[in-house]
Amino acid sequence: MKKSLLDAEARAALVVRIGQIQPDAPRQWGKMNAAQCLCHLADAFRMAFGTVKVPDRSSFLSRTLIKTVVLSGLPVPKGKAQTAPEIDQLIDGTKPTAFDADRKMLLDELQTFLATSEDYVFEPHGFFGPLSRNQWGKLLWGHINHHLMQFGA
Repeated sequence: MKKSLLDAEARAALVVRIGQIQPDAPRQWGKMNAAQCLCHLADAFRMAFGTVKVPDRSSFLSRTLIKTVVLSGLPVPKGKAQTAPEIDQLIDGTKPTAFDADRKMLLDELQTFLATSEDYVFEPHGFFGPLSRNQWGKLLWGHINHHLMQFGA
């Protein structure tokens, strides 16, 4: 079963790893730097809450089969996933400010996610469509883990 932000142990391990990222951490793949990564991950939470608007780019296949595969824990191929421009720091995503402030911003978004109720209705994901709190917890854990690996954390 895929790990989730709703699992205290899995979440605590991610928080430690977030604390290990340094501004000069070399990327293993992709184009963004470590500071942009922190903002990108915070924007993913904002997408779930609807404070960053991402239009529906989903299809029947992405809302069914692909969503099921991704939520099952299959790792995303490095450098292969298409990022929505709204959360791409090289395009329209939130731009980095001070590294430690951006890290705190990400951790604050994580805490906001944890404070949501079981029946909170999140915004639909731009590619996967509607997701429950449990599904967002799995997806966000996988997303954060993917990018932490990108920067060696």
